[in-house]
Amino acid sequence: MIDTLGQIALYRKHAGTRRNLELKMTNEEIQRLAAVYTDAIRDAVTSEEWSEIIKLNRASDDDGYDATHDFVDANHYLIEAYKEVFGEYPRLDDDYTMVELAAAVDYALEAFFK
Repeated sequence: MIDTLGQIALYRKHAGTRRNLELKMTNEEIQRLAAVYTDAIRDAVTSEEWSEIIKLNRASDDDGYDATHDFVDANHYLIEAYKEVFGEYPRLDDDYTMVELAAAVDYALEAFFK
């Protein structure tokens, strides 16, 4: 079980073996969470920083790389986005929730951050 916010990135790296869990969120909810997360990051950085995030993400060969962490505490924005979308903070001690958070970040990286 994951019990600290700082472990989200590590969890994403190793979540592949847990992706066989049946997600509680729908694809639409994951996409909505990803969009709210992305909007929060865009609001938190300058336009120059946003451009640099995109540039660094595109240049990386690592599919799990997220340059956002070089500029802000992206995990904080993910947790706050979850609260905005679902009206409560995520349970970070729940494997299903952690896989769903990872899925939202993965979607955001592919759809908005490259």
